[in-house]
Amino acid sequence: MDNEMLELNDEMLDEVAGGTGKLDPKKLTWNKHKTYTVVKGDSLARIANKIGIPWQTLYAHNKQFPNPRLIHVGDKVNIPDQAKI
Repeated sequence: MDNEMLELNDEMLDEVAGGTGKLDPKKLTWNKHKTYTVVKGDSLARIANKIGIPWQTLYAHNKQFPNPRLIHVGDKVNIPDQAKI
């Protein structure tokens, strides 16, 4: 699993979060390549809130987005190590 990537959508996040909106680290096993695939309705702020970090921290790890307010369905968001997941 060293080179595999796990992609989560909102439904998956809700399932592993147990309806709390926060992810339970015991329910996920990550490798060094943490990413999230943007789905309809997502924003960096919403994703950051779900993983328990400030949106500015998430944006700092995702400079592929010149405008933090402009992300698209299917975009890959890098999840920093300090995320509470």
